[in-house]
Amino acid sequence: MKVLFTFILFIYVSLVFSQSHRKIHQPKNRQLSWIYANLDKEIKGTIVFYDQPGVACGIVSTESVALIKLSESDTIRILGLCDDTADKIHDKFMPGDMVSVTPDKRPSFYIDILPVDPKTWIIKRTYFGTIKKIK
Repeated sequence: MKVLFTFILFIYVSLVFSQSHRKIHQPKNRQLSWIYANLDKEIKGTIVFYDQPGVACGIVSTESVALIKLSESDTIRILGLCDDTADKIHDKFMPGDMVSVTPDKRPSFYIDILPVDPKTWIIKRTYFGTIKKIK
């Protein structure tokens, strides 16, 4: 009886953990609805939203997520690959920051962890790039 109870408890805890994990990170099907493209040139815009994954670089594949407003009617998503250089680790962007984005290529592997952005289902155009604050 003890073994059965322990087994059921283990299954229940596993299910609860997997549900809370899905709320923190975007499921793959959201990423599949995005339209990926490469930037042709450097762009400039204003940060609307920015977040970094809460996981250290190198353990799993991670990216930062930024929503950048280019004009009154045009907002895009920029994904920035995890990079251990001191420059990128400490970059934090706040809404209203003016930034430039240099193009990066889409990685050949799937990104495991992305922070959840507030426009996940609305903004489809997604690019890869390196974001720098304009001083």
